[in-house]
Amino acid sequence: MAITLECSPTGLSIKEADLRFVEPWLKSVAFKAGVFDRPFGFEIGYSSSSLESPERARVMQTLFPGEQDVGFSFEYLPSDNLPEVARLLNFKGGWFAGNGVTNDFQGLRDFIGRLGLSIPLSDINVAIDGGVSLYEGNVINRNDSLYEIKDNAWSLTKVSKYSTNTRSDLGFDGQIYYGDVPFFGGISLRGEYIKGTQPSLKGSAKSQSGNAPNLTPYYMRDVEGYYAMLLLNVDPIKCQLVGKYDIFDPNTKLADAQVTSTADMKYMTFGYGLIYHWSENVKLEAYYENVQNEKITDAKHVYDNELKDDVVTLRVQYKF
Repeated sequence: MAITLECSPTGLSIKEADLRFVEPWLKSVAFKAGVFDRPFGFEIGYSSSSLESPERARVMQTLFPGEQDVGFSFEYLPSDNLPEVARLLNFKGGWFAGNGVTNDFQGLRDFIGRLGLSIPLSDINVAIDGGVSLYEGNVINRNDSLYEIKDNAWSLTKVSKYSTNTRSDLGFDGQIYYGDVPFFGGISLRGEYIKGTQPSLKGSAKSQSGNAPNLTPYYMRDVEGYYAMLLLNVDPIKCQLVGKYDIFDPNTKLADAQVTSTADMKYMTFGYGLIYHWSENVKLEAYYENVQNEKITDAKHVYDNELKDDVVTLRVQYKF
C-alpha cells in the first residue's frame, strides 16, 4: 500500500493512494488498484522529484494533466529469478476513470497500457529501453453539437445528446543510457512521440480533469507531439547538463492562416539547463526555455509575431 499527499494553495489532497498485490511464486505479476500514474509512455510515470526539466513535455501536460488517474491495472515486471529472455518484456495496463483524480461523473472506463522492451548490455555498460503505449477511451458529449474539421475549417455537426466521442492515443518511447563517457560519467538520450484523437473544448486542447461534467460542445482535434532529451552526467562535480526539444501541435489539420485560436496553435520549445546535486536529498537547478509559437491569424493580431514568452527557472528541491 502506498499513499502520497500533495500540499497546494487550496489545501492538502491525495496525489497517490493504491493497493498492490504481487503473486508470491514468480514475484513478477502484480495487480494494482487506486489512484496512481497512468501507465502510458515514460515521462508520465517518471518521478517528479527526479525529473530533470522543470515540467513534463507540453504534450504530456495537455493529454495527461495531473499524471494520475483512478483505476485498476495488471503488471508484468519480471524479477531477476526469471530466465533472461523472460526479462526482456514488461507490461502495465488496465482500465481507468479517464478524468484524473476527480469525481467519476462519466461511468465509462478507458484502457491505458504500455508494452515495454528492456535490453541490458552490461558488458559495454549500455542499457536500452523502449515501449509502445495505447490509450483507448470515450468522452460523453452532454450537448447536441459537435465540431469537426472539414475543408480546413471548423464545422458544426448535430449529434445525439449523451453520445460518446472517441479519445485515442498511440505513443512510442525510447531511452538509451551509456555509462562510460571519459571524465564525465554517464550519458542518456530519451524521446517520446504521441499521435491521437482528442475530444476537447473550444478554448483548450487539454483532456478533461475537472470535478463537474462539461456541458458545452466538444471539438474533435487530431493532436501530435514529441520530445527529445539529452542528459550528460558530470560526476566529478556532481552536475548534470540537460537539453530538451519539445514540439506539440494540438490540431494537425489546421496550420498557419487556418489557425485562428490559441487552442489550435503549435508550440516548439528548446530548453537547456544545469543541475547541481548538493546531496542525495538536495538539488539546485537553473533552466532556460526558449518557447516559439506558430504565427496565427487571431482576431486581435496578438500572435502575428513571435511572443516574448521565454521562461527562466531557478529551483531548489529537497526530497525526503
